[in-house]
Amino acid sequence: MKKPAQKPKPVHVARCNAVRITVYRNGTARYGITWRKLEHGPRIRETFGTRAAAIARADAIALALHNGRADVLTLTHADRENYQRAIEALAPLGIPLHAAVAEYTAARAILGTHSIHEAAQFFASRRIVQAKAPPTAEIVASILGDLRADVIQPVSGTYLSVVTPRLRAIAAAFPDLSDATPETVARFLRTLQHRGRPVSPKTFNHYRATFALLWRWCELRGLVSGKTPLAGVKRLDAPGTREVFTVGELRALLAYVPREWIPLVALGAFAGLRVCEIARLSWDALCWDAGEIRIRAGVAGKRGSPRNVPMLEPLRAWLAPWRNALGRIYPGTERALGRRLEWFHKQAAAHIPGFRWKENALRHSFGSYHAAKFQNLELTRAIMGTSITMLRRHYHDPQFQGDAEQFWNILPTADFAGKILAIA
Repeated sequence: MKKPAQKPKPVHVARCNAVRITVYRNGTARYGITWRKLEHGPRIRETFGTRAAAIARADAIALALHNGRADVLTLTHADRENYQRAIEALAPLGIPLHAAVAEYTAARAILGTHSIHEAAQFFASRRIVQAKAPPTAEIVASILGDLRADVIQPVSGTYLSVVTPRLRAIAAAFPDLSDATPETVARFLRTLQHRGRPVSPKTFNHYRATFALLWRWCELRGLVSGKTPLAGVKRLDAPGTREVFTVGELRALLAYVPREWIPLVALGAFAGLRVCEIARLSWDALCWDAGEIRIRAGVAGKRGSPRNVPMLEPLRAWLAPWRNALGRIYPGTERALGRRLEWFHKQAAAHIPGFRWKENALRHSFGSYHAAKFQNLELTRAIMGTSITMLRRHYHDPQFQGDAEQFWNILPTADFAGKILAIA
């Protein structure tokens, strides 16, 4: 004798006083409900793809039957499909359909022709700072503390002395990071000034990088989310003029500068060292027997790379008087050397007939004349501790080979005797 089919086990019972609507499992991936619009009327069966949609429908029918409004539940097939999709879409959020509709209509009344999606994107791009974010000044203090305590990737005191005022300037401009939008950040960067004048593109990019440092630090700690306000603020192209000294200008400079500045001029022009590297360099880094200058990581700093720089003949000749010198080449801080250099530039331009100081031209001259003489950009790049891209953009102003030969033959001969004068 064939056993009677077992009734499906209910997975939910929607109750509204005396009204009961049962939700049951129909097969392996469907859910169903059965109900009657009238007490002795025909049964109405509905199936759903998800348990949440079936339960929501059963609860709505139970409430409607209890209130005696079952007639409003008569839906077309298309309406029912739309209803089911709406319930399924809202299920992960736990928001009832009526609440979602009320919120949507209120929002559209405010937005007019704009969509809810547009409004959400606009809001998210500007309210990207979490409520728990502390004042920016406290964040900056924490960043500086982390930088000082980092033993894995320690930073130099020079880097800290440079990045600290930038971070504090950002904190002063944005006490609350929620005020940092693409518009306000762009306005802050473009109105930066130094001594009453707009900052250079290079300084602009440095401040932009410092803001990026601040933002990444906050992002890693969950204090901010979403797009960075720097997304709409592009770096400025600052290739510079790549000015170099002519052979005559460099000869005049070496002939008339005070003796104390000869190492800086020679190391810049004939070794391609950065001023910051010269400021950190000691005399014992000049390996005379090996014919190389050892630029260690602490000297190269963040911008350069450790390397050995060959001591070519002009450099050896000009630095020969200091072969047995000890200690730092320029004692004191880099900042102090920078201030002295500003004075030196003005004095050189004022006392050398027809001479004009060109910014960073010593290093530019090395890159340009070295590439012209040796015809090997990769070699020039390695000596200068930079990349090919940066070499072409900043340090390579193609020169004639004849001029390059004269450049690398600027030696302290009898022509220079007695002309190295102290500038009063």
